[in-house]
Amino acid sequence: RGASFTNLDSYGADRFITDNFGGASVTYDVERSTDAPSGFVYSTKVTVATAETPSGTDASSLLQCRFEGQDVQGLGWGQGSATLSFWIKCSQAGAYPFAFETIPASGNGETFMAAYTVNSSSTWEYKTITIPLGIASADYPITDNSMGLILRFGGGGVSGRQGVAGWQDRTTSFTGMVDTLNLSATANATWQITGLQLEVGKVATPFEHRSYGEELAACQRYAIRLGAHPD
Repeated sequence: RGASFTNLDSYGADRFITDNFGGASVTYDVERSTDAPSGFVYSTKVTVATAETPSGTDASSLLQCRFEGQDVQGLGWGQGSATLSFWIKCSQAGAYPFAFETIPASGNGETFMAAYTVNSSSTWEYKTITIPLGIASADYPITDNSMGLILRFGGGGVSGRQGVAGWQDRTTSFTGMVDTLNLSATANATWQITGLQLEVGKVATPFEHRSYGEELAACQRYAIRLGAHPD
């Protein structure tokens, strides 16, 4: 918990995580920023603290969000589509990789990849990504509270960690795509996001602003009270 995290390779706030693997040494500073587009108060800002050009099996995620399988059953697996929408601001213009990873009860699952393009540096831009969900039943996410889905905004990776546009077997976690930027190689580069929303269908709707009470009730599910209950 908190508003800023230094040299992070772990969870920060609100179930978001930066993630290095394969031996990657890049680290990120993550903070809650008051720089946000109209309609929002805050954004999550990621700054490359320790830059690294990936080698070997290195890979990193600028940000990812992990969902329990039971929470994403309503997306319409096997038919239809889901749409991800968000506001993005980056210090470097160009194409960036995104991965939608399913985690089944057994096997590797599948990954859908797409590139989103930042047209102008240091400018808030609205993006949508449509994800077709007509995948094989064996790769549906699990139906309990174990991890069933990962949204991954890649920071870069070696060729073995680069996927292709569309669905592919999740033989590894992909953090890059050919012809997309490797932000982790640039010290002090910044990447900001807000208004992230995943919903059913091919059309993005306005961001659902929930009340403090609704958010508190949702978070209390993860709270544990230790010690004897008072009389």
